[in-house]
Amino acid sequence: MKDLLDEFQDNFREIQENIRSHEAGITLEFSTVFDGGVEMMEDNPLEVAASAQKGVTDVISSVYNRLSENDIDTLSALLTANAEEIRKSDGIPLSRLNISFSCPALSKGTPATDISKLKPTDVDLIMAMGDSITAAFAEDFSNIFDGIKEYRGHSWSIGGDGSVQEGIITVANILKFYNPSLKGFSTGKNSPGRKENSNLNAAVSGAIVQDMNSQVDYLLATLNANHKTWKDQWKVLTIFIGGNNLCDACKGDAKDQTPAYETELRRVLTRLHDEMPKTFVNLVPVFKISDLYTVTHGNFFCDVLHVFECPCAQKSDETRKYIDTVAAGNAHAISLLGEEFKAKQTKDFAVVVQPFGAGVRIPDKTYLSPLDCFHPARIGHEGLAIGLWNNMITPASEKKSSWSPGDPLVCANPESLLYTH
Repeated sequence: MKDLLDEFQDNFREIQENIRSHEAGITLEFSTVFDGGVEMMEDNPLEVAASAQKGVTDVISSVYNRLSENDIDTLSALLTANAEEIRKSDGIPLSRLNISFSCPALSKGTPATDISKLKPTDVDLIMAMGDSITAAFAEDFSNIFDGIKEYRGHSWSIGGDGSVQEGIITVANILKFYNPSLKGFSTGKNSPGRKENSNLNAAVSGAIVQDMNSQVDYLLATLNANHKTWKDQWKVLTIFIGGNNLCDACKGDAKDQTPAYETELRRVLTRLHDEMPKTFVNLVPVFKISDLYTVTHGNFFCDVLHVFECPCAQKSDETRKYIDTVAAGNAHAISLLGEEFKAKQTKDFAVVVQPFGAGVRIPDKTYLSPLDCFHPARIGHEGLAIGLWNNMITPASEKKSSWSPGDPLVCANPESLLYTH
C-alpha cells in the first residue's frame, strides 16, 4: 500500500494538471446547464431537477472523456488506495460503519390501538418522502462507467435490501428485524427516478419542499394500488426535505426561505393528518449543508461539481453563513410544527420531530459519494439510519440532537415504544 501511495504523491499533480487544462471549458458547461435551469425553474421544477441531474452526468462524463486511458486507470487506482489509507488512519472501515447487530428479537403481541403505545413490532408499512438523499443517489458509486444510479435498497430510512443481521443498516431493515412482515421498503438500484422497486419510497432526486404534496399523491396512489388494507395498518413515514432549497437560498427567492418552508410543510402535514390514518410521521431537520465546502474544498472535481449542485455552499463565506442561518430557521420551523401537530395528535396519527438531523456534521469526505462529494456514501446512510432509529425509540426529553461516529445502535426491548412525546 505504501508504495502505491508514494506513487500517488508523484503522479497526482501531473494528472491534476491534465484535468485543470480543461477547467474553463468544464466550468462553462456547468454554467450553461445551470443558467438554462434557472430560466425553466418557475414553469416546471421537476423537469429542471431531471435536467440538472443529466447535466451533472454529462459534465462528469466529459471530464473523464478528456483524460487519457492511462490517466483514468491511474487516477482510479490511486484515489481508491488513498481513500483506503485515510480510512485506516482514521479507524474507519472502508465504506461501512461495521456495526455488529446483536439485538434480541421481540415477540409480536396484541397490536397497539393508540399511536402513543406503538411498538416496533406493530409497524406493518414503511414510507418515505424526500429528495436524492432518500433516493440514495450515488450511494454505492465506484466508477463513472458503471453508470449513475439511485441505490434505493440501501436508503437510510427505507432501504430494504438484505438485512440488518447482514450489516445493511437502514431503519427499514431494523423494523423488518422486529416485524418480518414489514412491507413498503424500496429495493435494488435504478437510474434516477421512481421505478417499480421504489415501492413506498416517494423521494425524487432534485426535489424541493414545494414538491412534497405531489409525493403524498404518489404514496396514496401506491397504497391504494398495492396495499389494499393500508388504512387498517400501522405506518411509519419519514420526511427529510429542504437541502436543495438551502443550496439556492442565498439567491433570495422566497420559495427557498424559512417562511415558505414552514408553509409547505404545514400544508403537507395537514393533508397527511386528514388523509392517512394510523401513521407515525418522522419529521427530520436537514443537517448543515455548508459542511460540504469545509470537508471537500480544494478537490478540483468537488469544487466544480458543487458550483452546480449547491452554489450557495460553494460561492463565499457570506453565502455559507446565510444558508446556515436559513437552515437554523428551518429547524426552528420544524420544532414549531412539531408542537403544533402534537396538539392535533389523535389516537391514530402523530408527527414527531427527530432532532438528530440538525446536529449531524459530516465527519470527513469518506462519508460522501466519490461521484460528486455531495450525496452520502453508504457509511453516511448508515450513520443517518442509526441517528434516526435511536431518536425514534427514545422519549422526547432524552433524544440526542446529533449523530456522531461511534454512537451505538440502540436495541429495542419489550417495553420500547416509538415515542410520540
